Amino acid sequence: MKKLSRNPLQWGDLMYSERGGVGLVGTLECDGSCQPPCCLKRINYRAGETVYSPGDPSDQIYYIYCGRVKLSYLDESGRRVTLAILGEGEIFGELALVEGSKRTFLATVWEDTCICPLDRSWLRRCLAEDPKLALWMLQLLGHYEQRLMQKLFRLHFQSVPRRLAQELLELVEWYGEPTAEGIMVRITHQELADLIGAARETTSVALHQLRQQGFCSMGSGRAQRQIVISDLTGLDEVAKGQCLVSIYK
Repeated sequence: MKKLSRNPLQWGDLMYSERGGVGLVGTLECDGSCQPPCCLKRINYRAGETVYSPGDPSDQIYYIYCGRVKLSYLDESGRRVTLAILGEGEIFGELALVEGSKRTFLATVWEDTCICPLDRSWLRRCLAEDPKLALWMLQLLGHYEQRLMQKLFRLHFQSVPRRLAQELLELVEWYGEPTAEGIMVRITHQELADLIGAARETTSVALHQLRQQGFCSMGSGRAQRQIVISDLTGLDEVAKGQCLVSIYK
């Protein structure tokens, strides 16, 4: 893990990002101790590195300067469910605001990422002094709770193909790369399985069924991490339950 040179980081306004999440964007006019330190430390993480693990002390909040971070839940057997993939301008580890708390989730870096750790005492002081910032934090927590409830609903009440279609559509919206064949997302079968709470083998079968119906195609060899969505309308129908896809023969 390399430390980058210290550079000024503009404190952000409290608005919903284009992705439907909450991000630090724009400029917030504030004074006194609510101003961030003139130079915030940036830390470079390589893809796959761990930011924190369940049970770790919780004393910092993290701002994603660039890149992506994956938040996952691990059960006692080691089974993993990915709860969220966060991107540039978003924060995570916000429960560090509760003094004495420990980390609940596993935070790992999805791709090479630059993260700025924010001191808990400084941020708590900001929340106490700036109502706009405090309101934004409430919106952030509400948004994360809503996303978690949606994830739980999908896991309990929706089929694997439907959950898979929904996650692929979200990945296309957030991180899709246009190609001649469609919109490409860079993700492995195991990473998709963790996102939808299914076994990798079951996820691969569901992907095969989507490919058979012409909704997507998958790379091979070095391009094995790539999935190209060629029929967004058809995939959306699967996600809404209007087009049934079975993983059973």
